[in-house]
Amino acid sequence: PLDDSIFRNIYGVRERYEYNDNGSLIWTQTDRWNDDMNKWWPYSRQERSYDTKGNILTEISYNLSRGDTLRAYYRIEWKYEPDGLGILENHFYRGYPEAGWNQTRTKESIFDSDGKILVSAPHIPVHLGSMQDSVQAILPYLSRSGRKNSDTEAPGESFTGENGFYLLNDPYAGGTHLPDITVICPVYLSGVETPGHGARGIRNSPHRIEGKPDYFVAARGHHADVGGISPGSMPAISESIEDEGILISPRFFRRSDLEENGELEELFRKGGARSPQTNRADVAAQVAACIRGLELLHNLDQSRAPQLESYLRDAARLAVHNSLTDLLAGGPRRASLKLDPVSGQGESHNSIENHAEISLVINSDSGKFLFDFSGSSLPPVANFHTPPAVVRSAVLYSLYLIAGRSIPLNVGALDEIEIRTGQTFLRAIYPMPVVAGNVETSQVLVDTILMAVGALSPGTGTMNNLSFGNENYQYYETIGGGSGAGPGFSGTSAVQCHMTNSRITDAEILESRFPVLLEEFSIRSHSGGRGKFSGGDGLIRQIRFLEDMTVSILSNRRVVQASGLSGGLAGKRGINLIIEKHGMKELGYCSSRIVKAGEAIRIETPGGAGYGKLLG
Repeated sequence: PLDDSIFRNIYGVRERYEYNDNGSLIWTQTDRWNDDMNKWWPYSRQERSYDTKGNILTEISYNLSRGDTLRAYYRIEWKYEPDGLGILENHFYRGYPEAGWNQTRTKESIFDSDGKILVSAPHIPVHLGSMQDSVQAILPYLSRSGRKNSDTEAPGESFTGENGFYLLNDPYAGGTHLPDITVICPVYLSGVETPGHGARGIRNSPHRIEGKPDYFVAARGHHADVGGISPGSMPAISESIEDEGILISPRFFRRSDLEENGELEELFRKGGARSPQTNRADVAAQVAACIRGLELLHNLDQSRAPQLESYLRDAARLAVHNSLTDLLAGGPRRASLKLDPVSGQGESHNSIENHAEISLVINSDSGKFLFDFSGSSLPPVANFHTPPAVVRSAVLYSLYLIAGRSIPLNVGALDEIEIRTGQTFLRAIYPMPVVAGNVETSQVLVDTILMAVGALSPGTGTMNNLSFGNENYQYYETIGGGSGAGPGFSGTSAVQCHMTNSRITDAEILESRFPVLLEEFSIRSHSGGRGKFSGGDGLIRQIRFLEDMTVSILSNRRVVQASGLSGGLAGKRGINLIIEKHGMKELGYCSSRIVKAGEAIRIETPGGAGYGKLLG
């Protein structure tokens, strides 16, 4: 209804569409206004085709490059069965992005009856593959009848997502690091009817549930504090898992345990969490997200679910198979990158000698695609030890990028993948500290994989973790940086990419809830690596404290740099600084200290590496 000038000036976006004679949508296209060229540019387009009965046969989505012609940058094509069957993923995603907004710090997924990932909302990529391990970790706690293994159960008591849930954060059982807590709910859709609900109803009656669950829904959230030696539970210098907070092996809770001062809150209180009531509230939000996913699953038509689940897995497997076959046609792919911490016993924490290294060879072997990290450094590597589940997440996320098209995010993508880590620091075992493995090593893992296949130069290689707190406040954030450049494009400045996709707290909220002042939040100009295509610039974030606080910085790329592909130059290293009354001092890549009221922390994050040699 708005005229073109108002529509353009206010929104900068327009949509066009066309219907056939039967009133069915043929195509729709979104254009964006380009002020420099003073014209509309195509941005995305969707097209559909139909059979003679009006059922959708194909649906194609294009991401369009900016140009005068509609050149497809990549396209997604879903084929529908003649009887109009949809894609199961569409059913799941209809609810799961919605569930993701129920608790913005969570990552949600749906798993099949064997605990294997079926569909995942890609909110936080580091959790893509690792949550499967968490779900499978609870399987031994379910008896053959589908109920919790416990001698203390009431006879006939049912344990479903409607009246109970499992909780864990164990990094040696599918977890990532201790602040990431996973809630898992079994879902029963088939079997004996319960009064008032029908065969696919929510099971909250005392009837016995036969067989294993039909699905599992799970939500993982990063908690602001779970105990340990530092507020925020992201200690810079942890030496064992006990330093990092409470470790929760798979454990069942009833819904009633979420009550104030209930069993769940008491668990966190005894474990040393500084705000157990906040932990309880966050778990309740995760449970709510799972319950919403559970309700949506009950609306599925179970008669066609197995066929559609198989389609999803096959689509992911085939896309990965084709892309890796093409990539390895010329032989194995290799890459290696250094990290800031050192490898081995007795080294100084900030030594510049003997840096830890991730080494990768990608090859095909006996019908499998092998991602071999066994040439990487041996432990100990500070607190950068990495659970195998995090390594799997990095591989799965990278496969999603390498495929060159949107693929279903499920276990099918890993069907033909074998990951080897040997006895390296990428295979954390108890009681190795792992806090940086999830947030720092994971970023370098992705950089290494994408370098090996020639897709992208290294980015920041860190999540730039900042946490602070005292007896009254606890806070944690990750800070973006510059992404790497690639063949035909420059990196993006001031962005959080790869294994983290988290937001940062608005300045107004930060200052209203915590005794701090955000003095600067700006782009770190000229920090991206130069090349034919330049890497993105990093960020500058300076926070002044109005009360004494314990501050921890957990970061990487403060000592070593990562050069770009095809002669691209490395981005600038990051810098961590404390601004005291009489001057400024540089802190290490991993540092923890008491910051007095009136002092400030300044973090300058790394830029991404460039791509290609400079011309001229």
